[in-house]
Amino acid sequence: MAKKIWLGVTAILLVLTVVGWRSSSSARKELTQAQQQQSALKKIDKATPTSHEQYLDEMKATVEKGRGQLRDLMTIYLNNDPSQYDVLASGRMSRTAKEYMQKTVGASVDFSQRQHFDVQTVAVNDLVGSNPQYLVTAKSDSQQVVYIVNYNPNVGEVNSLVRLVVKEGMNEK
Repeated sequence: MAKKIWLGVTAILLVLTVVGWRSSSSARKELTQAQQQQSALKKIDKATPTSHEQYLDEMKATVEKGRGQLRDLMTIYLNNDPSQYDVLASGRMSRTAKEYMQKTVGASVDFSQRQHFDVQTVAVNDLVGSNPQYLVTAKSDSQQVVYIVNYNPNVGEVNSLVRLVVKEGMNEK
């Protein structure tokens, strides 16, 4: 009778061992598959930027494109007669901005000759809103001017601008 009990206990232990071994091997397989899937997802996640990162990259590219366009455009506006704006940069400045420039550009005329302005800096002033706002500094032999410009780089048009008074000269830095 003791032999039958020992034989029964041994059989039960053998069955439990086999079941445990099979379940642990299937658990190992599932763990391996899960690790492979996780590593594949990490590779995909690293390869594709998030929508927020894409938005920031697009915004940076747009702002940089706008800086270059605005530098060229402000060089035209500061160094040419306001009556020539339509010919030189047609459709690149709103009517109100053009009228403002025609009023304020007279202050850059010295002894009936136009001064030549070098656009020194085009920097981002504000990114809040639909269009970036830039700070444009320009210098001639006798004066320095600063404009805050609302510029749409996608359309390539100056929407509005304001001239700021520079009381003391700015240094090159």
